[in-house]
Amino acid sequence: MAVGSRVALVTAGPLIRRAQPVPDVVGRDRVAAVQGLAAGGFSAIVTAASRRGGIVPGTFDTVASQVPAAGTLSADPTATIKVVAATEPVTAVRGIGPQAGTALRKARITTVGDLAFAAPEVVAETLGIAVERATDFVTAAGDLNDAASLEAIEEVDGAAALALVLGAGVRRPSQLAAQDSAALARTLQAARRRGAVAEGITLDRRTVTTWVEAAKRYGAA
Repeated sequence: MAVGSRVALVTAGPLIRRAQPVPDVVGRDRVAAVQGLAAGGFSAIVTAASRRGGIVPGTFDTVASQVPAAGTLSADPTATIKVVAATEPVTAVRGIGPQAGTALRKARITTVGDLAFAAPEVVAETLGIAVERATDFVTAAGDLNDAASLEAIEEVDGAAALALVLGAGVRRPSQLAAQDSAALARTLQAARRRGAVAEGITLDRRTVTTWVEAAKRYGAA
């Protein structure tokens, strides 16, 4: 399943000149992310842009990844922190239909990103289902949310991103950049043989190498 994404650019400059570690804002919503940056000595101007074209201010929600990585020392007042968030409706998760989607929206769980970080107990109570079933929904949303993070890389489409998440446990651009291409290709091919990855996705070493190299460029941008 292709998962849309929004790429948010948080232009951040340290409020003081000496090098400061970049705060970890993964998993936070937009407001909390900005507050976390400020607490770490960074100012932030937040904008959002669709990777598929067009500027869509304020349409992202939960932070799924960041570059530079948390803990990176930066004293550059022009440094840019990039965050990615899935903004697909919650009904993009398999098994959540219109009725369940309406109930979740009333509980302010409106997107895949929201559901990915929701407490299973809250989801269970909202939908009137077992916590185990609610946990399955939260896990599935997390997989899609992580795939959206990878889909921000130009050469990685939705199907490839989901294959990386489900077949190899690669959930962040930085993880993909650190992979050995040959080993990753073998892992993904084995995952497809056992049914964890959909058919129809090219998983040869050359293709996987393209993804890894693109992830390295993405991290360096």
